[in-house]
Amino acid sequence: MSGVNGSGMTICNQIKDPHVNRDPKAYRTVTTQTNGVWRVTLIESTTWGTFCPPIKISGNPREYYAANPSIYYLRYRKAASASVKVYRGGAQCAAGADWLAWLVDGSATEVNPILELDGPPDTTWIEPLEHGCFTMFDWEKLQAHVASGILPTPWIAGESYPAIR
Repeated sequence: MSGVNGSGMTICNQIKDPHVNRDPKAYRTVTTQTNGVWRVTLIESTTWGTFCPPIKISGNPREYYAANPSIYYLRYRKAASASVKVYRGGAQCAAGADWLAWLVDGSATEVNPILELDGPPDTTWIEPLEHGCFTMFDWEKLQAHVASGILPTPWIAGESYPAIR
């Protein structure tokens, strides 16, 4: 783990592949890799597909996230025709020009916080650059570090799992 200006507070990214080095394809998507960056596109004749799987949990996802509300984060490049959201059970809580964050708190009937790509199949693509899952407490610490200039943007917790102090 590395320090952020001696803050002494550990921030853990629960995603084990924060820089999306492994193929992020999940369902109804196709991936290609150029210069170490994965491009996710929709399979022909579909308007949605999934990518960037969530953290591994045991038990019922709804119960897990009700007890452990989490913020999922994605920094990306995407086609203008592409839209991104959590597949089931998440609500967008923050966004920037090239990133989005979603709260997953178990309040939805179905909870499966894999990311969904939507749009016309011939023009829709996304390149996930950084992926994260943080506790609410860690998310607030990240936001405070960014606001105070301790942590520059774009940011993600860690070069590997877990991440920064």
